[in-house]
Amino acid sequence: IYRRSHAHNIALHYDEITRNAVASQDDALKMIRKRHNEIKKRLIKPCRRVWDMACGKGGDLWKYVEHGATYIRASDVSQLSIEEAKNRWLESGDARCHVDFYVQSMSDPLDSDELFDLISIQFAFHYAWATQEMFQDVLHNIHRHLAPGGRVVLTFPDEDVMQNQVS
Repeated sequence: IYRRSHAHNIALHYDEITRNAVASQDDALKMIRKRHNEIKKRLIKPCRRVWDMACGKGGDLWKYVEHGATYIRASDVSQLSIEEAKNRWLESGDARCHVDFYVQSMSDPLDSDELFDLISIQFAFHYAWATQEMFQDVLHNIHRHLAPGGRVVLTFPDEDVMQNQVS
């Protein structure tokens, strides 16, 4: 029950951010976002099948496509983020890759035996540490669905680094 309520609270948090998003963001936030995108571009390597376990609003979808992805499973705990990701993808008209969108916590099991060349959790893996059970479920998902020779790319926020970037 705690695992579900924690995931629900995270979803509510990100839904609220999505509702309150403004087109003009302050320069510090733009600088942090730019730095994060630079880091992710260097970490993502050639791949065909991708599971983005915490895709947010879908900003990384095109990074995977640039590295050869032909299928992406994009999941996130936030319904509103998934809706925005799906709308952004559909509006782009990009047909190089098929993307399926799911409202799902990274700890929820898949109902399939799909294997992925890349499993990606960008700046969200720390949410898996809410409970030991949730953490184990996320690791189980990664272990069960990573193809032989596949890669896992995880990034973590570092408060000290972020503070230095905005100071």
